[in-house]
Amino acid sequence: MIDPLENYSSEYGWKDSLLSPLYEACTVDGKLYSIPVSLNTVGLFYNKKVMEENGWELPKSVDDLTAIMDEAMSKGLYATLAGNKGWRPNNENYTTLMLNYFAGPDVLYDCLSGTKDWTCDEMKEAVDLSAQWYQKGYLAGDDYVNLSSSEAMALLASGKSPFAISPSLFFQFAADYFNDENGNADDRALWHFLPPMWFLPRLPIPSALRPPFLSMPLPNVRTRRQRS
Repeated sequence: MIDPLENYSSEYGWKDSLLSPLYEACTVDGKLYSIPVSLNTVGLFYNKKVMEENGWELPKSVDDLTAIMDEAMSKGLYATLAGNKGWRPNNENYTTLMLNYFAGPDVLYDCLSGTKDWTCDEMKEAVDLSAQWYQKGYLAGDDYVNLSSSEAMALLASGKSPFAISPSLFFQFAADYFNDENGNADDRALWHFLPPMWFLPRLPIPSALRPPFLSMPLPNVRTRRQRS
């Protein structure tokens, strides 16, 4: 059992200092039970040099994205870099991606809140599409189970793929491979390890889900356990 945190929230002004959606996500029946300590988004890391060398532009639609992935594979590259070696919960990143971006956030919310069935047509289509992407090799081909997050970023830095579809927290791995020591950093960039690596904080989405939106999960929260 965990304690509600209303008293602490009032004392430290958490409701005023936190973004409302983040605060509300940590409540149950109006009571605060946890506090977010980090924020994340699933987006598209891309190697700008690889994109330019192949004449690829940043994808503006799902069709653009899959066309680049198909062409990358035809050239012996990975379509995208992804993997769950060493950390199987990485699977959740791609599940969230498919459900949020293809079933849509409203449908996902309705399923989570119990007002819509998980076997609805939108969910079936998103899950089927997830299987198709995996079977086509879009998620690192046969190496999905053989790549860790760090290894995926190492391959992106070495030009083995145009993309890595990953949470923004993967910047921690990117910094190990896009840096001055490896000769691919630029001090003029906003971050010292950019370019040629860039990050698009959202993915192209189906036109039916316009306008564009950001997926902003909370990877970590803190709670207080009740004393026994």
